Amino acid sequence: MLNFDLMRIKFKVNWLFLRLVRSFYTHYAFLLMVKSKKLAVVGFSGLSGATQVGLNFVGGVDIPKDDIIFIFYGKTDAVNSGYTDELRTFGVDHHFAKKTRGKIDLPAEFEVFKFLQKYKPNNVLLASSAPIFGVLAYKILNYFRSNIITIEQHPLNLTSVKEYLHSYIGFTFFEYVVPASQAYADGFSAAMRPFSKIFAKKMVVVPNGLNIPAPFAPGEALAGKATINLGMAARFDDVKDFETVIRAVAKLNSGGNTKYIFKIAGDGPNRSRIESLVKELGQEESIKFYGLLPKNEMVAFYQNLDIYIQSTTGEAMSISMLEAMGYGLIFIGTRVRGVQEFIIPDKNGVLFECGNANDLVAQIERIVADPALSKSLASGARLHYEHNFSLKNMVSGYSRLLR
Repeated sequence: MLNFDLMRIKFKVNWLFLRLVRSFYTHYAFLLMVKSKKLAVVGFSGLSGATQVGLNFVGGVDIPKDDIIFIFYGKTDAVNSGYTDELRTFGVDHHFAKKTRGKIDLPAEFEVFKFLQKYKPNNVLLASSAPIFGVLAYKILNYFRSNIITIEQHPLNLTSVKEYLHSYIGFTFFEYVVPASQAYADGFSAAMRPFSKIFAKKMVVVPNGLNIPAPFAPGEALAGKATINLGMAARFDDVKDFETVIRAVAKLNSGGNTKYIFKIAGDGPNRSRIESLVKELGQEESIKFYGLLPKNEMVAFYQNLDIYIQSTTGEAMSISMLEAMGYGLIFIGTRVRGVQEFIIPDKNGVLFECGNANDLVAQIERIVADPALSKSLASGARLHYEHNFSLKNMVSGYSRLLR
């Protein structure tokens, strides 16, 4: 009888063990079969300057492309097609963790964590701070072996508890916090004391970089042109000030022989409100909405502009501003943090008072009336790009932080 009972117990133990093994292989065997990656980049699925920095780095870094994985996170229905097209060109795979809840979406962050666990990257470049808890969980559960580099997206505009929390986590748990300029680094250090002093060695400045190799040719004089094309590429959110530009265009078109067209590339939650303002001011023929454009179409967008306007209440890193300079466009921006640090007035751009349509009108009319100024602004913008924002320098800067 005793032997029979022992046999039953052994049978049950073996049966449970087999069930356990089967369950493991059903749910987690992929962890054993997937080769670990050297680099994972986590970025926002919609229009984002920081995500574009991540893409630019992936395209230029000296790592086999099958050793890189890109993870997107956001509320958009799908990943920006321009991003996926670019990754396809590089030969880099990607995944998407869709956000469906409020500011902190733990289930979506868990998806980010699972993707990281699947590929076990040695290095993680965090180009979107939103899923920071998923990345933090990955670091903790892997015994702090991973090297996390976070691009600081709000260095001069820390306003919410969430933004401060993300920055504190970056300083405390991650290896590097990267602002895009020394001005950003100084402002961020002041806002983050005493953490910035305790972890000063973690902050490394790496300027954003682009690859715009097309030879620069100064645009034609604006004085006497029948149509002048203004443009802006940005997300329709609370930070971007499209309203001021639209009101300025209405004023410019109220008299004179020159027709002003304002072209907008981008999308976002405030688009319908901006469209309503356009109808209210009767500017439907003067304001053109292009939506999100893939990268190859953005080249034509910039090349068909005469003046680029960055109308914003503040910036952390404006890739579109750098792109406009790279294409040798006359640049006009608001006199706010994140823009004015890059502009030498009347050398590589012109500044106007935030929210002041009359000031913007005055700056546009001054540039159009002065051919020498318009030509020097265009050439100055291109030279500023060449000296400060090359892709080679940016890739070198981030590469030094990798393990």
